[in-house]
Amino acid sequence: MKPVIAISLGDPAGISPEVVAKSLDDALSRCIPVVFGHRPTLERVLKQLSSGVPIDFVEPAAAPLVLHPDRVVAVHCGPDDGPIDRPDDRAAAAQFAALEQAVDSVLQGPC
Repeated sequence: MKPVIAISLGDPAGISPEVVAKSLDDALSRCIPVVFGHRPTLERVLKQLSSGVPIDFVEPAAAPLVLHPDRVVAVHCGPDDGPIDRPDDRAAAAQFAALEQAVDSVLQGPC
């Protein structure tokens, strides 16, 4: 069985959403990636990259996470009001929420 790996999307206003999105296909061949980050921003980046990576978006309250060896799970963290494209309070809140959710998932499972 593949290991489950928690990945924080990082600063949604920085380059990390693109870095994470570009790495998901390779990551999926090696592990079951669970991305914690801002859904509208990640969706925008995946669309821009024309990514065909199979991804299931879930809310942080969805417990337990349903993992599948051939799909990425992305846990939405942060505000719901559209992609974040500049550093501001929304970006900081989303980044902090992603780290907090990822750590909780590692400590409590399944990551």
